[in-house]
Amino acid sequence: MHTRALRPVVVVAIAVLCVLVARQASAQDERWNWTPQFGPNIVASAGAVAPADVGDSGQRYRFRVAGLGVAVPIAGGWDWDGQDISGFRLMVHGGFHLTAATIPYSTDQQDLFAMEAGVSAMHILGRDNQIIWSAGVAMAEATSASSSPKPRLVGRVIAVHKCSETLTLLYGGAYAFITGKGRAIPVFGVLWRPRPGTTITAIGPLVGRVHQQIGSHLMVGAQVGLRGNQYRIGSNARFSSPTDELHLRVREVRIGGEAGLVVGRSLALFGEAGVATARTVMFADGKTELFSATAATQPYFTVSLRVSFKKTGRWD
Repeated sequence: MHTRALRPVVVVAIAVLCVLVARQASAQDERWNWTPQFGPNIVASAGAVAPADVGDSGQRYRFRVAGLGVAVPIAGGWDWDGQDISGFRLMVHGGFHLTAATIPYSTDQQDLFAMEAGVSAMHILGRDNQIIWSAGVAMAEATSASSSPKPRLVGRVIAVHKCSETLTLLYGGAYAFITGKGRAIPVFGVLWRPRPGTTITAIGPLVGRVHQQIGSHLMVGAQVGLRGNQYRIGSNARFSSPTDELHLRVREVRIGGEAGLVVGRSLALFGEAGVATARTVMFADGKTELFSATAATQPYFTVSLRVSFKKTGRWD
């Protein structure tokens, strides 16, 4: 398949899977964390959001996150440069995040962890159509509740249709915790490349992003996107659950700028900074909501390092 025909589809594939990561380790997760990209890679990341007051409760809310992820091809070849691609590509991916959190009604810092293992696949159906899917088993819990972990299923299926050399449509759905609790989420999006090096992506209801590639090594952009997750924490100073099903649910919208630098053929550095707003912190006993409050808007930052083992160092 010709490189020019494939390249927009590859960009869409990566963007979709980045956005729909159902295994969000916290509301501070980034699109590069644990991303099942369609090339072998290792990603290390870290980030934080400044402390914030939670409503009028007198409580504080803060997250500091570090993580590691890996993706390895098991079908379709190890080297995939967009010029000699098979009709089917299958990856295994896994990762974890460790979070030092200050959350309401907890006297001490909470240590939270999240992890997932799964598979991702791309089916090339023809010049203009592809199907991308991913499925995995995930956990998101406080270390105090990890003696009896409860795994959960996550997944997504996306169809990709190339309308022209500049416009690509995608549609499908996911089961994810990005809204703060497990939900089936319909997805529809567009990717528009109005000129070489410029990519505009809108994936409802999750993210909007503008990227500008400058040469072969530098990318700058801006994005707005939803982040969230649900953690099983067992109990805290105010609430308890007789069934040990007390959950912390977090959700926020991030607005920020981002930049990336490719160093050589395999190493890429990414950074993002902006504000986290529309922030909600909730406690629930199973399906029963016990507490809900908003947290103040605060600045955030993330940094990540990606080592890729494919032939090329392009952004796509």
